[in-house]
Amino acid sequence: MSALAFTAPPEEIFEYGDTSLSKKQKARIRDTFNRLSPASELVGTLFFLRLFDIDPSLRDQFGGAIKPQARRMMAVMKLAVLSINTPENFEPTLRLIGARYRDKGLDSSAYITMAEAMLWTLEKSLQGEFGAADKRAWAVFLTNMSKAFAGQ
Repeated sequence: MSALAFTAPPEEIFEYGDTSLSKKQKARIRDTFNRLSPASELVGTLFFLRLFDIDPSLRDQFGGAIKPQARRMMAVMKLAVLSINTPENFEPTLRLIGARYRDKGLDSSAYITMAEAMLWTLEKSLQGEFGAADKRAWAVFLTNMSKAFAGQ
């Protein structure tokens, strides 16, 4: 088993009927993300290591060195977190980013895998400061991001 092993299957985490976020959940997302900011490149690198561990075939779609990819991914995450309170900006912006990902050959299953990798990364990066309520909020948020990337 890989050192980056995940504890729960993605279907357990990303099967929610209600994908709306409460004000409290949005605050949790902003707070946890802000705690990662000082180490965002490292967090992004950990994300890609986990992503490629889960699905090595995704390495071909992303290609190139991990550090620049990590910076871009964390910039996307920052943009998503900053637009969390403005749905009129959140969806269209992420749909455009998703179009770029689709051009790379990514599909909705890849977005679920990316969401799983990001949730794992948050859990490992924040360690004991990432509780069940944080995980639930991020799972819903990442589900929304995945749907927007897929153009749904």
